[in-house]
Amino acid sequence: MGTDRPLMTANELLASGAARNEIAVRPWLLDSREVSRLLGIGRTKAYQMMRRTEVPVVHVGRSVRVPRAALSSWVTAKLVTGPEYEVHERLTGSASRVFDMAYEVQPITPAGSDKDDAPWLLDSRNVSQLLGIGRTKAFQMMLRAELPVLRIGRCVRVPRSALLVWISNQVAVRPEGEPLPPLQRKRPPTPTPRKAGGSPKRANGEGSLSRRSNGTWAAAISLPRGRRETFYAKTRDEARRKLVRAVRARDTGMLAASQRSTVGDFLDYWLAEVVRPNVRPWTYAGYEVHVRLHLKPALGHLRLDKLTPIHVQQFVNQKLADGMKPRSVRYIRGTLRTALSKAVKWDLISRNAAALVRGPRVERYDIRPLTPDEARVFLGAMKGDRLEALYSIALTMGLRQGEVLGLRWQDIDLETADLRVNKQLQRVDGKLQLVAPKTSRSRRMLAVPASTMRSLREHRDRQLQEKAEAGKRWVETGLVFTNAQGNPIDASLVSKQFHQHLERAGLPQRRFHDLRHSCATLMLVQGVAPRVVMEVLGHSQIAMTMNTYSHVIPELQWQAARRMDALLREVDQSSLD
Repeated sequence: MGTDRPLMTANELLASGAARNEIAVRPWLLDSREVSRLLGIGRTKAYQMMRRTEVPVVHVGRSVRVPRAALSSWVTAKLVTGPEYEVHERLTGSASRVFDMAYEVQPITPAGSDKDDAPWLLDSRNVSQLLGIGRTKAFQMMLRAELPVLRIGRCVRVPRSALLVWISNQVAVRPEGEPLPPLQRKRPPTPTPRKAGGSPKRANGEGSLSRRSNGTWAAAISLPRGRRETFYAKTRDEARRKLVRAVRARDTGMLAASQRSTVGDFLDYWLAEVVRPNVRPWTYAGYEVHVRLHLKPALGHLRLDKLTPIHVQQFVNQKLADGMKPRSVRYIRGTLRTALSKAVKWDLISRNAAALVRGPRVERYDIRPLTPDEARVFLGAMKGDRLEALYSIALTMGLRQGEVLGLRWQDIDLETADLRVNKQLQRVDGKLQLVAPKTSRSRRMLAVPASTMRSLREHRDRQLQEKAEAGKRWVETGLVFTNAQGNPIDASLVSKQFHQHLERAGLPQRRFHDLRHSCATLMLVQGVAPRVVMEVLGHSQIAMTMNTYSHVIPELQWQAARRMDALLREVDQSSLD
């Protein structure tokens, strides 16, 4: 039973209970629910104590019950003789009498009332309410035995009547006639010195910074519904910046938006609201293909703020394993990096996962320009061809294929031999359309060589003849280069015919774009200033021109050396004379 007192018989227990309770109001025997309520412990704990007969019990069939009065006697005996009770020394009077008062059976509730008996033992919540102090403070006082307590297993409880006696002993009464003590002014709190490198305590909602065991830093902020978001960084400054961005994003609702949206949702929004209004249709088409066919199927299901460099690296590796060319994989990664950079600027994410992954290595294409002799052979083979002027413009003026096909007669002055690049021809949504040039520097005015101007005049006469022969079937587009009915010419058809012309001329196969490289190379070899070459090609920066045609630099250096040598020889000769 957990006590050394003589055990009472069942008749004595029942008689004791009957003497103190009214049968019509309260039962003689208590189940686990009543025991747990009166002792202030859990119902499971009470049931286990009854099963192990740690309290006086009566077996009624398969049921176990505790006599009410016997439970009171057991508690009193437990307090007086047990080794686990503790009473504060300032309590006056007999401890035995105090606990006898505490554990006497409570007054019977009148019949018909729904109010249960008050619990005999009080937990920290009851004590904090009765004393008007915090629950933590009450629990600490109970653990330190500053209050009369009783330990039941691992539980600590305070007897109700003993708490009343303790309160009465703590009351301080000023004797009559004694003067009041002077009021003590509250001193301002002494500032606590901060440790080196420490920081003042942050206000609620500002987040927290902490150093991890591996030396990195963690920044955490609180979110609605009790959630927290954590960001990691190598340095404290980087973690602080991430924390500031996260707090701003949370307060403006951007953080919640990033947590709800996936990579696919953001890419769709980026294409519709950022790319389409600001780039050329052909550029948009390229981005759209990358997103629809590659990025969304592989990464679109991931949450935007959970995308990591590991995901991007696995995506790149998988594309290469599937046989995709490294240059194409690099372009797709570039599309993702451009989109995520916008998400970083909008504070939707703290870092660009694609920028942290190196793209696959791409072998640089070796430019194979035509030599002067090959250029003469090629132009000679084009004599009399229907598109002779097209190839002549591409080789002598360095226009891009789309720029050549987008030339209109209104852009060419046959009298002054001037040519203005204003448009280029591209396929948009399955249709050939005139669009703006690649860059603002691509809009340029060029002087047309005399040989090319003769080819243009002959082409103009040939086109007027074709227009007369086509009659009503002719479609007026104003383009310089059209088919026999006046419609634009597709770039793939021009490239196909270009390769056929190279084969007939006995020249090595090249791309049509190599005609543009040939123009730049031939001009640089002839000593044309790189700045002029940049203007002719429509490059945005001279560095691009020099980097693209760096293979020409050694030849230019040799030419410069020969010219310097020739100049010095002339100086030496004049001095001898």
